[in-house]
Amino acid sequence: MFSQFLQLFFAGVAQGCVYALVALGFVLIYKATETVNFAQGDLMMLGAFFGLTASTVLGWPYWATILFAVVVMAAVGMLIERIVIRPVLGYPTFTVVMITIGVGYVLRGVVTMVPGWGTETYSLKTPFGDGVVRFGGAVLATEQLATIALTAALCLVLWASPAAAQRADDMRGGGQHPCAGDAQRVCSEFIPDRGKVASCLFKNKGQLSSACAASLGGGKAKVTRKAKARRHVRRNARHHRRHRR
Repeated sequence: MFSQFLQLFFAGVAQGCVYALVALGFVLIYKATETVNFAQGDLMMLGAFFGLTASTVLGWPYWATILFAVVVMAAVGMLIERIVIRPVLGYPTFTVVMITIGVGYVLRGVVTMVPGWGTETYSLKTPFGDGVVRFGGAVLATEQLATIALTAALCLVLWASPAAAQRADDMRGGGQHPCAGDAQRVCSEFIPDRGKVASCLFKNKGQLSSACAASLGGGKAKVTRKAKARRHVRRNARHHRRHRR
C-alpha cells in the first residue's frame, strides 16, 4: 500500500513539475511584456522537433541536442518578438493575444510541411528513459525523479540569483505600469536602465499609447482643465442657490 502511494505521489509531482515549468514561462513573459503568449505550446513543440532533428539526423548526443534546441529557439523567439510582437506592444491586449494565437497556427502549419516532421508522433530518447530506482518497495522511474530535480534546481537558481531577483522586481514594477508595452516597443534598447527608458519615452510621446502618454503627463493639461471646469460649475451653482435665497 505504501509503495503504491509513493509511486503515485512521485508520478503526480513529476507531472506537476512539467505544468509548473509551462506556467513559469507564461508568468515570466507576461510580467516582462504584459503579453499573454498563447503560442508558447507551439514554440515548445518547435523546439522539441529541432532537438529530435539534431538527435536523429545529425546524430548528436542528448545534451548537445538540448543546447542546440535552446539556441535555435532563442533565435526564433527573438525573430518573432522583433517582427510580430514588438510592433503591436502597447495596443489593446486582445490584439496581442490574437496575434500570438495566429503565430501558433502558423508554427503548426509550418511543422506539418517539414519533411521528416509532419503529423506523426515521435519520442526523443533521454538518458533517464529506461532507468528505475527502488525505494521503500516502490519502483520509481528515473525520468520522473530527474524532472523533479531539474525543476527544483531551476526554481532555486531563479530564486537565489541576485540578477534574476532584480529582473523580477523590475518585471513586477513594469508589469503594472501602463508604459510597460510601450517601453518594449519603442525603447527596448535601453532596458533595463530605467532612467534612459524614461527619457526615451518622453522623447517619443507621439508614438505612445494614450494610457502611457497620460501617465507621463501627456493628459495632465486636459485633466486639469476638466477639473477647473467642474469646480467652476459647482461654484456657479452655489452662487445661484445663494442668490435665490
